[in-house]
Amino acid sequence: MSDPVNTTPPPAAPPPAAPPPPARSPMSSMMASLSQSELLVVAGAALLVLGDLVFGVLLRDFYAGDLIWIGAALALLAFWLHRRGSWGLPMRFDTTLMVLGAIVGLIGARDLIIELYFVLRNLDDLPSATYLLGLVAWAIGIVAMAVGAWQLYRGRGAVA
Repeated sequence: MSDPVNTTPPPAAPPPAAPPPPARSPMSSMMASLSQSELLVVAGAALLVLGDLVFGVLLRDFYAGDLIWIGAALALLAFWLHRRGSWGLPMRFDTTLMVLGAIVGLIGARDLIIELYFVLRNLDDLPSATYLLGLVAWAIGIVAMAVGAWQLYRGRGAVA
């Protein structure tokens, strides 16, 4: 009598465990907590403040205006307070960003028309390249804040 040959394969080893996800930097987790609209307002505000520091303070070639700078700085302050968890204002965070973005957008649109009129009127004597770079950074920051504010408004329906 012969032993029957066992033809069943041995049980397979379990698959190796998945590697742990990479640690997120504080900046990426901070930005991931924002909606796209909030990110547009905060990034536009950061570009306005940074652009004014570079082209206005360091190079002394472009001046963005006090009201726009204050609106951008207040948006960054609201973001910082919201991230720290010490938001104690009676207005919601997204409403604050929406209002500040709208104010900067309206004032910036008026100022942008004036600046473009100045540049296009004097095509014979163009401003310096740093002035034009400051103007471009300023315009992008204003548009980003205004579009983010509009998206925040559209995303919530009627403002409560």
